Order: sequence, then C-alpha cells, then structure tokens
Amino acid sequence: MAASLKSLVYVSSFVSLGYILMRVVERDPEEILKQLPEGQQVDYRNESQKRKAAFMQVLKNASEGDDPEVAIRKAKLTLSTMDSTPAPPPPTSSQSS
Repeated sequence: MAASLKSLVYVSSFVSLGYILMRVVERDPEEILKQLPEGQQVDYRNESQKRKAAFMQVLKNASEGDDPEVAIRKAKLTLSTMDSTPAPPPPTSSQSS
C-alpha cells in the first residue's frame, strides 16, 4: 500500500511539473507570427489552410467508404492540384515622382 501510494505521488508530481514547465515555456502562435517577415506570415497561413483542407478531404473520402490509404492518396492529388495554381503576384508599391 505504501509503495503504491509513493508511486502515485511521484507520478502525479512528475506529470504536474511537466505540465507547468510546458505552460511556462510554450510560446503563443500569434507572437511567433509577429516575428516572421510579412511574406512568410502569409505563406504560413496559406500552408496551414492547405493542411486543414487536405485533412478535411481525407475525412470526406474516408467517410465515403474509401480505404484510408486511398483517401490519403486522393487528398495528396487534390493538394498537388491546389499547389499548381499560380499564386497572386506580390503587391507592388508605386512611387510617383
């Protein structure tokens, strides 16, 4: 009984300390985005949206009865077609003299 109680205390304290350390050390995603140059912020957000869209496509294909491997292949194909679309040109600053 004493050994199991001692083990329980050690495990719970180890988990608690790990959680506290994680909360203290982790950074806010918005703070990280603020530190990125402007062009990379847009790229990061676009990539994040693409990953979310690909995951939703995998779930959609899997819900239609596809094998999970087939659903992933279909999502990769969809994602590759999304990547082949040309990106809009970067905004140009027009300076009038």
